[in-house]
Amino acid sequence: MTQKQIKLIRERAKELEKIPDVPMKLCTRYPDFEKADLIIKIDGKPVILQLPKDYWKKTDPKQFQWLDSQLPSGKRPPGTN
Repeated sequence: MTQKQIKLIRERAKELEKIPDVPMKLCTRYPDFEKADLIIKIDGKPVILQLPKDYWKKTDPKQFQWLDSQLPSGKRPPGTN
């Protein structure tokens, strides 16, 4: 797909509320999940985990399995994926 096609798909997905509209951090190319209120909180505290470097090149399922194991319940809260 071209960049233009990807952009159109992303815009349509936002219109249909299939994905959130996340602003970019000022003067960067990084999304601001905190500003978009998309950071999961447990007991009022944000859950922010850093993936260990040895997991960086592993598959997505293995990365998410490790991240999920770090949560208090050992699994993602309802409504998250």
